[in-house]
Amino acid sequence: MPGHQIDNCHFGDTLEVIARFAKMTFLKPTTPFFGRESELQRLMEVTRKRTASIVVIKGRRRVGKSRLTEELAKRLPGHASAHFQGLPPEKKLTAHEEREDFAQQLSQKMDIPPPRAGDWNVLLWALADRVYMLRIQ
Repeated sequence: MPGHQIDNCHFGDTLEVIARFAKMTFLKPTTPFFGRESELQRLMEVTRKRTASIVVIKGRRRVGKSRLTEELAKRLPGHASAHFQGLPPEKKLTAHEEREDFAQQLSQKMDIPPPRAGDWNVLLWALADRVYMLRIQ
């Protein structure tokens, strides 16, 4: 994907996490979807795996990362997506501040107390635990 990167567990300027099986709602997109079918197909392949996945889509501002994940969720009945927006890059921004911001977003979107933001491992396990709980309810 030119200008984009899809990796497992890579944190960048913009963080989009697709949480499979989560029972959440999302807004209908307001922009048309076009020109991203190959990227959408790569994401669809991830959903066919038998294991849970976290996908990160990284790219410049306003290139359609959120719109891509909304389209994916729309095409996958029974699945939903959770969108987490990274802080804009700043020279004074610390890794801890990025994790704290993610912890607050996680708390709001997953309806849980903010997890300890000491490292990404704790935050991702908090996300995995919440998705698991939503899945078995």
